[in-house]
Amino acid sequence: LSDINFEELIKQRHLQARKLTIDALQIDAFKDARVPRNIQRTLPMHQEMLQDLDFLLTLDSIQVTNGFISYAERVPEASQEGVVTFNNLHGLLLTATNHPDKLRDSIILRMQVSTEVMGEGELKAKFSFPMADEQMRFSVDGTLGPMDLKSYNPVLNHSAFINIKDGYANSMRFYVLGDRERSSGELRFNYNDLSVMLIDKNKGKPGL
Repeated sequence: LSDINFEELIKQRHLQARKLTIDALQIDAFKDARVPRNIQRTLPMHQEMLQDLDFLLTLDSIQVTNGFISYAERVPEASQEGVVTFNNLHGLLLTATNHPDKLRDSIILRMQVSTEVMGEGELKAKFSFPMADEQMRFSVDGTLGPMDLKSYNPVLNHSAFINIKDGYANSMRFYVLGDRERSSGELRFNYNDLSVMLIDKNKGKPGL
């Protein structure tokens, strides 16, 4: 954390700094889809999570380098969880603040991320979160580079009961617009030579 404004921190309980750098970030997330979904539960939007902090925060930028994220999900009838990984994660987040004076200026929280999906396909994405928007609107724009589609088998085998025998992704582009109520988008996926098999849930291996 660099260039901290200690006067603001002491007098106003306002953490104000120029840059926060996070190296070798590691996140391991797990979802048990066998547990019934709580339809009454409402997850906070990104803007709300920042606004609901119990202290004032203003960071010009947050930089993440050499990160790693693993997301695992266990679905009903699966013998184990499906896992997708994001390696070599680098990100830059600009204008992270929940200060009322800043929010009145319609500050937009922007984030740029690059990573390797399953250690192979280069994923690049840009996120935009208008902090003063009452509907909590957001947008995502991204691309995925070439990769062997068989790399997805560790997640597809156990979460969708599909095994990719062959296939190559040439490129993918996606765009999403959303708010607290709904989201919509477009995805263009260019691939060739795709061959898949269904997995027998009882045997846990391709066979149908």
